[in-house]
Amino acid sequence: PRAHQGKGRRQHARGTYFHFLHLADGTKHDTTSGGGYKPLMPFAPHSLRPHPTDAPPIIAIGCSAGGLPPLRALFEAIPEDFRAIFLIVQHFPEGEQTHLPEILGAISRRPVRLAKDGDRPSSSEILVLPPGQLFELKMNRLVCKGEQSHGAPPASIDTLLKSLAREDAERSIAVI
Repeated sequence: PRAHQGKGRRQHARGTYFHFLHLADGTKHDTTSGGGYKPLMPFAPHSLRPHPTDAPPIIAIGCSAGGLPPLRALFEAIPEDFRAIFLIVQHFPEGEQTHLPEILGAISRRPVRLAKDGDRPSSSEILVLPPGQLFELKMNRLVCKGEQSHGAPPASIDTLLKSLAREDAERSIAVI
C-alpha cells in the first residue's frame, strides 16, 4: 500500500474501539491489535476517483492563533512535489495583523503570501487569508465578501468552507 487515505475509529457495542485505515489500493485495514495491518474488506470511496480535470486538491486549514506549531510541523513535512492548493484561515483578535506568511515562508518549500481579492489559488504557493476578511472561492478565484462584523463570532472559515462545498466539494479537504 503506498498511501494512507484516511483514518477511522468505530466503537463496538461494548465500548471497545476498533481502529482502521483506508489505503489507496482500495482496502481497509484493521490496526486495533497493533500487530500490523490486516485487510478487512475492499471498498471504493468516492474520494479515490480521479478528478476529471486532474486538478490538485484544495486543502482549507482553519486555526486559532495557537495553531502555529501544528502549521509549522505540517509545512516542514510536506514534500516540495506534493500537489495541493493550501488556503489558511487563522482567527485573530480584531485589529491584529498576521505574520503567518513570513513565519511559514521561512520554513515552507513553496512561497507563502497574503491572499487578495481575485487571486487564483495554485499548488505552487500557500495563501493565507487576511484576518477579519470573509473570502469565498468562486470559479477558481478568491472573492472577498467584505469584513467580518465587529463583535460577531468568527465566520471567516465557515464562509470559505461553505463556498468550497458549493464550488468544488469533490476535491476539497477541510482541516480544523
